[in-house]
Amino acid sequence: GHWITNQCTFDINGIPTPITTLVNPSSWCDQTGSYVDNAKDNIYKTFDLGNSAGRATLFYQPFIETEAGADYFLTAFDATGGIPFDGVNDNLLLQFSGSNDTDNTYFIHDLTACKTSTCTIGFRLTSDVGLELSGVGIPIVVISTLDEGGNTFVTSQGTSMATPHVAGIAAMVRAYNPNYTYADTVAAIKQGGEYVSVLDGITSTSNAANAMGSLSYINPPTGLTAVVE
Repeated sequence: GHWITNQCTFDINGIPTPITTLVNPSSWCDQTGSYVDNAKDNIYKTFDLGNSAGRATLFYQPFIETEAGADYFLTAFDATGGIPFDGVNDNLLLQFSGSNDTDNTYFIHDLTACKTSTCTIGFRLTSDVGLELSGVGIPIVVISTLDEGGNTFVTSQGTSMATPHVAGIAAMVRAYNPNYTYADTVAAIKQGGEYVSVLDGITSTSNAANAMGSLSYINPPTGLTAVVE
């Protein structure tokens, strides 16, 4: 098909950042062209998920602009290793037409039924004859597996995801201890978080927000003098 990887520049926290992006058409990064008529473009890859004892998920963040009701972006998998769009053992995860109109749209799909050594996951772009738009760009694709008793962390850019979590914890902390000042609440959230190594250099504490840790956090006392007799 007409899927390729290209270096696209995204604005991340005000900083232009080049990211290797799966695109269709090749001109998607600069928005100078459109996908073709009668497209039936597939791209897929086989992954070994057979050793995953727990849950498996697919996370991706696509930018989509297709003709609504006529052209489609699809996601599917085939646990047997076949082409996930050939009509044999296909499992459709998403069929999207139109435009998502936002840089915060992401999809998460359960891959539990594809925990095999031949799990093939793919994307597809189809079109009719007529109006063709800018197509699809996918800068982020993550396949995660989680065994029972294990932990996994995925970081994503965007205050729209972080804000409600932190605001909820702040409300819990203030309700639990109404005498806390705003500074106390901020300290509880920052210092009561859980250390995550991948956050080194990204956040001031390298901690991920943790509700129980924040509720349990006690500000160290100050201005005390100890006398030993």
